[in-house]
Amino acid sequence: MTIQPLSAPPEEMNGLSVNSRPGHSVGSPLGIIRNPSGLATVIAGDEDGLKLSITVTNQGPISALIDIYIDEKSQPVRQWCVSPHEYLALNPGQSSEVVLKIKVPDNAIPDTYDYLLVVDAQQHYPENTPIYHRAKLQVMPFVEEARTATDATFTLQPATSSLQPAMLQRGEQLELKVTVHNRSDRVDRFRLTCPDLDSKWFRVIYPEGLPLAGIITSTQGLELNPGDKGDILLFLSPPMTAWAGMYAPTVRLYSENNPDLVLLDVVYLEIAEFHLITVDFITLVSKVKNQAGLFELRFQNSGNTIREIDIFAKDADEDNICTYTVAPSKVRLSPGGSAIAGIQVKPTKGRRPFYGRMLNFVVDLEDTQKLPLLTNHFQGTLMWEPRPWWQFLLLVFLLTGSLAALIYFIFWLITKPPIKPEIIEFSPEPIKYKEINNDAIRLNWRIGNPQKIEYIKITGMSPDGLVLSGPFVYDLSQKTLPKELQDFCVPEPQLTCQNVWTDARKSGDYIFEMTVMPKKGRKAVEPVTLRTTSVRIEAIPVPQAVQVESTQPIYQQGGNQGRSLLAVPASIPGTGQSIGQSSGQSSGQSTDQSIGDSASAPLRDRILLNWRLNNPNQIKQLRLMGLNQEGVIQTQKTYDFTQGMSPELERYCQKNLDSTVLTCENVPTDAKEPGLYMFELQVIPSIGDGSPSAVIKTNAIQIKGIPQPKIVEFAPSQLVYEEVKLKAANLAANQTPAANTVTPKVNSILLNWQVEQVSQVQEIGLIGRSPDGRVNSPLQRYDFTQGIPVALKDYCRLSGPQLVCKNVPTGANQPDDYIFDLIVLPKNAQTQEGITTKKTEIIKIIPEPVPINILAFNINGQAAAPKYIFETQPKTKPIVLTLFWQVSGGQDMKVEILPAPGSVSPQGSVTYPVTPDPGQETITLKVTNAQGQELTRTVAIQTLAPPPPPPPPAPPVAATPGGAGAAAGVPGAAGVPGAAGVPGAAGVPGVPGTLEVPGVPGAAGTPGAAGEEEKEPPTPDNTPLAPAEINPQFN
Repeated sequence: MTIQPLSAPPEEMNGLSVNSRPGHSVGSPLGIIRNPSGLATVIAGDEDGLKLSITVTNQGPISALIDIYIDEKSQPVRQWCVSPHEYLALNPGQSSEVVLKIKVPDNAIPDTYDYLLVVDAQQHYPENTPIYHRAKLQVMPFVEEARTATDATFTLQPATSSLQPAMLQRGEQLELKVTVHNRSDRVDRFRLTCPDLDSKWFRVIYPEGLPLAGIITSTQGLELNPGDKGDILLFLSPPMTAWAGMYAPTVRLYSENNPDLVLLDVVYLEIAEFHLITVDFITLVSKVKNQAGLFELRFQNSGNTIREIDIFAKDADEDNICTYTVAPSKVRLSPGGSAIAGIQVKPTKGRRPFYGRMLNFVVDLEDTQKLPLLTNHFQGTLMWEPRPWWQFLLLVFLLTGSLAALIYFIFWLITKPPIKPEIIEFSPEPIKYKEINNDAIRLNWRIGNPQKIEYIKITGMSPDGLVLSGPFVYDLSQKTLPKELQDFCVPEPQLTCQNVWTDARKSGDYIFEMTVMPKKGRKAVEPVTLRTTSVRIEAIPVPQAVQVESTQPIYQQGGNQGRSLLAVPASIPGTGQSIGQSSGQSSGQSTDQSIGDSASAPLRDRILLNWRLNNPNQIKQLRLMGLNQEGVIQTQKTYDFTQGMSPELERYCQKNLDSTVLTCENVPTDAKEPGLYMFELQVIPSIGDGSPSAVIKTNAIQIKGIPQPKIVEFAPSQLVYEEVKLKAANLAANQTPAANTVTPKVNSILLNWQVEQVSQVQEIGLIGRSPDGRVNSPLQRYDFTQGIPVALKDYCRLSGPQLVCKNVPTGANQPDDYIFDLIVLPKNAQTQEGITTKKTEIIKIIPEPVPINILAFNINGQAAAPKYIFETQPKTKPIVLTLFWQVSGGQDMKVEILPAPGSVSPQGSVTYPVTPDPGQETITLKVTNAQGQELTRTVAIQTLAPPPPPPPPAPPVAATPGGAGAAAGVPGAAGVPGAAGVPGAAGVPGVPGTLEVPGVPGAAGTPGAAGEEEKEPPTPDNTPLAPAEINPQFN
């Protein structure tokens, strides 16, 4: 199965540049989709964090191992990632997804962070990778809500994945419903496309619009109102010529309002395999004499998969007369492709019949994948014509030839050639030749008829024919042997020579050729030549590095020399104070209790190497190079072997008995600092141009740094204290100073902490600040150079390498908000960065509650009555009241004038205009404190409309019951209903409140109005009510 290439050119995604390595183009073998593709947002402290999804598709022709990671320089994003480095192994056409989970701590600074995502397949696609994607991560504050997303979203139904793709048969189409959600506050138009597919592959149908009544029009997009959702139909119709396999096209949604917004999704679909191969067997030449018959097989792949067909041809009879040549013997057919295979049938030439013959053969087809074939067996026929008549004469010619050969043999016996020398044996001495011993090749030979030899010539050559030795010419024309051979040869009866030296001393393969030239006679005689088998001179052995490794894979910094305990003055942020200057400034002298080092036994103080070399006598130099983690050479050291063993290695190295192996142990290096190291050993032989004959590297070796102290936990015993309880605890502590210390008196804020690797702690500092940075608890310093200080011995204990302190008093007992900093100074800290600090949450001391009281509440300079009644008069100024108040209480007291102006100071005044419209309103003075206590004073203000004008006088009528007062018609007279509601009437004794309002005639409570009538004795009907009991009155 294959995945079609889905790479797109780099583009700007939401303002973020997507960059790739130089040379990365549209034809990249790796397709990458990130989700989210734009600016990612995460809330600090969110437990779910951010899930960064990367889908990788292997579009290349080979399987690949792919590394996906966040670059190490992308801090702190890489530090926040739970697993910043992931791996994928993908076959060609396969895709998979990797999820990088990023969890941002709650103390992260809200900001936008850049990070670099790297996709690398260096082993399999070195020319196209790594691929870089630059992106941004926005960290939102921990206390704030996440920003409301306004970008549009869309979903695909049915959902597909690389593990569950949509299966399509050949010619079938896939219908997808794309649901679009417009989350912006603007009307937007959306357009859908598949950038990876040809336009013939897909069809998009948008909902039909109704812009005019009765007219239906097709649209080129989906219009959505803010917050609306809509559906788009997407039909994927692979053509009939589409190959079977997995396809992963990208679906992209374009927003008309936000064209830079990149909304992508992937559809996984698989086209099912369809197998159909048609084969035609065609005869080209079927009647032959001496030539071969020609036939063809024509293949047509009408399926959608790649097919490979093996072709076999053989005789149908048992004679096996013909030989068959199939070209090609295997055909490979792409979907829709065709191929032609030629078959050549050639009868065996010597078996041609005199009367002709019909030869039958068969052709079998076999699919390499065992897929079905419509026809896999074909039968052919070849007509072999009879021999021509003239071939019967061959028998006559054969007999004639035999007779001629007999005559020639007799003639040869009569005229046989003269005797000539014969090389019976010619070979090298069968021993091992070594260049290091300066051995020369020696030769042995035996030659018959030595008296017929003119001279002997010996030449040494390489297997390629290059002359390496000689030539050596020995003259045997005289009766005596030449001087060079007298010590090695015996002339009679054969010329026998043993161990004849040559000048072949250099390493290599030699073949020696001996040429024996016969003496001249009455007939010319050709020289006799013979060659030896190949003989080798072994080269001088080249020194080789068999093994190089460190004595241990991990080392501890400091080694046997112990740790360097350096006290470095370090300032506390925001105070200007410093800790770590001297042990005498701590909060108390140390006790006899000592803090033991929790680390294991000390290791060596540097990296030591062991190595083993072969053929040490041939070594000229050893080069030892130290490499860092990136492979850059940091150090280089050379050991000279020209005068024997290097003096620097004599105490570490030793040779074996035959000096063929050099073993070195515990060779020191200069690597002492923490980090990862790798060493490379190069062996320079004594011969050659100085190039190393062997290069070997160690594995990565780590030197661990001295473990640094770490604050595991730092928190108060409780977050809220009360000043009352702290004062009581202080009083009790002063009265009973010898109280039991097992249960501490809570007379100040108590803190708990746990510190790991306390053996590396020099000093601990504790300081308290208010949320605005003001120091409200001074710095306290505890010196740990001699163990747990006296000031902490009752509160701290050791638990292995960990210091556990419970209920440590701070002395902070005043009402305020506190944030305490715990500062840990390591012994070996040389910079400010070595200091470890941690903060508590806000700790509150609640002040002692103060009772609240309303001391004064006046209206227009007089104590406020429960209720006031005013009568509005036309063409008069609005009624304005002056309110004055004074209350007492604590700092947590809250004073309010309702309904306006709201919160006010404990003492003050304000003007309050009365509404001129008839009705009633309420003024409330409200006082509350943090303990929930509440006091209120309420005043009701009622406004009445002016009385109606008196009616016209009535004509005289007979007297009626009711008295003269009823006939008079005077407002407010006795017997008139509602007279009690007229200000100043005799029926309203005891008007609520006496208030002088300038410019308001007839106000409630005006003196003199009641004096016009004779007072009645007090009865339940005329007894005045208290101000709080009077009901509102209206005209």
